[in-house]
Amino acid sequence: MVDEATARYALGLSGVGDRMSVPDDRGKEVELEIVALLAPGILQGAVIVAEEDFLSIFPSTSGFRLLLAEVPGLPEEVARTMSAVRAAIADFGPTVRSCTARLAALASVQKTYLAGFQTLGTLGLLLGTLGVAAVQARAVLERSGEIGLLTAIGFTPSRIGRLIASETLAMVGLGLAVGTLAAVIAVWPQLATGRASLAVGWALAGGLGTISAALAAGKIVVGRLASVRPVEAIRGSE
Repeated sequence: MVDEATARYALGLSGVGDRMSVPDDRGKEVELEIVALLAPGILQGAVIVAEEDFLSIFPSTSGFRLLLAEVPGLPEEVARTMSAVRAAIADFGPTVRSCTARLAALASVQKTYLAGFQTLGTLGLLLGTLGVAAVQARAVLERSGEIGLLTAIGFTPSRIGRLIASETLAMVGLGLAVGTLAAVIAVWPQLATGRASLAVGWALAGGLGTISAALAAGKIVVGRLASVRPVEAIRGSE
């Protein structure tokens, strides 16, 4: 038995039924089959094997390296018990800590990784937003002749701006919809088991920021082109 996080991300196993090989005391490879996955807990990072099977694979191993003790009572009583246990087996150089402390240590590692990924995701979002704005500005500039022609036949700058805005909303909105769908599909296994939730606020903020940047870039370029004479804009596109 292995906790799910260790099985999937450390050992590269997909789940129950997968097999992994470990060398025994003689260096011979022995296959172990995953029969159960554990929820995140104090045994994270450990592989649990029946004692009889473990001793058959590692016959030279004796004693125990991990001891679990249930200590009911108030925090003060738990602290006194931990001190007594530490003193009783001090010759073995033990590390004695509560389950709460171990869970906090494991959670801090996960939070560090998540914070790193979130930072990279934020940087990617900012770069993507700037890229969308640059592409939108270039697309409008390349259509200077078309915009000049629309101005020549009576389209006002505000009406041209609305046309550009509607095109931008359609293009960027479609891209965001496809990206959101792909993200939901990627995290669906975690959503289905209730171990994760959608960051709706974060997604909305990112989407609105991307759309706003594209709209602002289009509006700025349209404003610049509006000050150019229609004939010059049409000639400039040739």
